[in-house]
Amino acid sequence: MQSARRTRGRSRRLTALVAVAALGLLALTGCRSDPQVAAYVGGTEITQAHLDSVFNGLYPSVSAELKASPEGQQRRASVLQLMVMRQVLDRYVAKHQIVVATPDLTAALQDTNIPRTSEFATVYTRFKADQDAIRAAVKPTPATEQQKREAYAQSVGFPETFAAAEPQLTDVEIAVRKAVVDAIADADVRMNPRYRAVWGQAIESATSQAGFFLPLGAPEVVKDAPRVLTAPDSPDSQG
Repeated sequence: MQSARRTRGRSRRLTALVAVAALGLLALTGCRSDPQVAAYVGGTEITQAHLDSVFNGLYPSVSAELKASPEGQQRRASVLQLMVMRQVLDRYVAKHQIVVATPDLTAALQDTNIPRTSEFATVYTRFKADQDAIRAAVKPTPATEQQKREAYAQSVGFPETFAAAEPQLTDVEIAVRKAVVDAIADADVRMNPRYRAVWGQAIESATSQAGFFLPLGAPEVVKDAPRVLTAPDSPDSQG
């Protein structure tokens, strides 16, 4: 268990808030939905074509060969995860009437290599604004040891023992994690099995890259979709 945690903890981040989106092995059974759809968020489709457009806008100078490589597919999956989570959090803040500040593109993209004119920049800044609003709106209650242990069991980047990690498992972080888990459940997310159905929820810390990995809905059974056999480390954004 400790060895596995150390391995996962070495995952690189696509952005500062996508710290642990490199886990998840999905089996494929049966057949149903459209293979041209990358993910469903409720009744909304994110098509493969839309994903291609956002991905290509984020990596305009990357060769077709690299985009088709395992590293490229890893980055593509990370882009899809953020596209899904932007919609998930949009729905959550609307349902709970949480006020979201108008995204500041310049501030949100500071210290990133995300092209300012790309659609991904809009997706990312809206996601970040939603997440910041949820964090500000949660009303944490004292977390139980069981809640902390459950969160720790689905984590990366924390110290090797629960006792050492517990100070970072604050009431606020447990409350934010619960809000995100609830948001994903309410949104009825279904992922094409070629992509990892896992979301990395980073904690807010100036000294740590730790976070929680959360099931991102259920795998949507798709005709002729390949099994996901490996899950390489998630890449840094254009770096």
